[in-house]
Amino acid sequence: MKSNPMVLGFFRAQIQKKLQMSRLTKDKLITPDLKRKLGKIMKKKTSKLQMSRQRELTKDEVITPDLKRKLEKDYNHKMVTSNKQKKKKMMKLVDNTMCSTTSVLVRHGGKYTTTNQLTRNSDLPPDLLAEVLKRLPVKYVLRCRCVQKSWNFLIKTPIFITLHTNYQNSNRNRPKYLSFNAAYSDLMTIRFDDRQCEEYCRVKYLPDLPHSTWVAHSHGLFCVTYMFSTEPEKDGIYLWNPLVQKFATLPRSPLFGYYARLCLSALAFGFVPQFNDYVVVYLIKPHPKCCPLNHRLVKIAIYSLNNNSWKTISQDYVFQGIITMDRSVFVNGVAYWLGCKWKNCQILVCFDTKTHTLREILLPDWVETPWLGIHPFGQSIAYFFEDERAGRFDMWVLKGDSIDEFFWEKKMSIIVKSFCRTEVLGLRNNGEPIVFSFYNLLSYNLDSHEANDFVDSWNCWDDFSYYDYGMAPPFSISTFVESLALLNLD
Repeated sequence: MKSNPMVLGFFRAQIQKKLQMSRLTKDKLITPDLKRKLGKIMKKKTSKLQMSRQRELTKDEVITPDLKRKLEKDYNHKMVTSNKQKKKKMMKLVDNTMCSTTSVLVRHGGKYTTTNQLTRNSDLPPDLLAEVLKRLPVKYVLRCRCVQKSWNFLIKTPIFITLHTNYQNSNRNRPKYLSFNAAYSDLMTIRFDDRQCEEYCRVKYLPDLPHSTWVAHSHGLFCVTYMFSTEPEKDGIYLWNPLVQKFATLPRSPLFGYYARLCLSALAFGFVPQFNDYVVVYLIKPHPKCCPLNHRLVKIAIYSLNNNSWKTISQDYVFQGIITMDRSVFVNGVAYWLGCKWKNCQILVCFDTKTHTLREILLPDWVETPWLGIHPFGQSIAYFFEDERAGRFDMWVLKGDSIDEFFWEKKMSIIVKSFCRTEVLGLRNNGEPIVFSFYNLLSYNLDSHEANDFVDSWNCWDDFSYYDYGMAPPFSISTFVESLALLNLD
């Protein structure tokens, strides 16, 4: 009897299935218990497949509230896990950047071998770390305070502040800045001293500080006071660092209230590099009409930031006349004021804070009604004789090793164009005077005496968009040097 091939095929398939099932149980047949377990596993797999299919909903299918909550929960879980992974990667990257590889000699028995060892850059010696940080601009040094406590402690020490200031002043490749102090608002802008004066940073006067009265600037600090305002009850003097956003209130001067309003008074503020100190000079002189017996007596109070105290001296028979209260220049430890004698003779009054010497210097090229101006010029000062009627200005530079041995050197004589003001707003870092021309600024080359376009359309700056042509210049310009001074104040 011949066998049916279809029957043989059926039995052969059944035998293969039994062999496959027996492999799962190591050559044992499937028992009823094992069959129930396998059924449960298959049900779980099918339920998972159904859930995955439900998640892959099309636009035409409706999402129920329960399904929406479940999908949001799953999505949030995925986002949390991914953020944790990103954070781990960032921490690993920070650790790698904050660490450096150093070669260390290790002794094994009688032989020495070199191995690479990771050391954290935060464990660098303070001297080496200070050498790195002193090369950074102030705003980046302030950011480094957040790295760790030891960095913050180092940056706030007076030694590092002095180190950073000295390096920034001696580095010829450092960026040069100009400060534009707004005349009608509490805003001050620090700009690069280049073509178009791009903005470096913008700061506002602190609410407790005066901004529309007497202001002087030197080596990163501003000295502001209410003394010459219409509010006599406010007579405080403040030192303010705009980049650090800290200020110090000076102790009351012993000359406040002296002679009351019968005196001529003047202020000056500056940096003395020989002593690495900021000083304020407060000078008073009795008015001749009010105090005819003592009108030649001059009292001077000198404040030192390092000592946080005042020192008072008196000098007699120095000069006869008056000095300007609203304008002073401080260069290389010497304070300068413009003044005039009673015989219509213009003078320059100067006080050397190093030798405590007060004297007067005659000005060159004087006429009866000039516009006067003095500005810092390197390690000396520049005097501008500005004749608005003639439409010109002359620039003179004070030469000499000391205020006892000096002479005036004429630097340039410029006939200003008809559409320019003869008033000199300030000097650039290279000494070129800046003048006002419509909505532009011009600077005059010291060698060729030719006008160069310095800033075009400064009225487009947000700071001075309110300006109308014909008004006085809405800002004053001075050179600016970054400093960390006052950072160590609590």
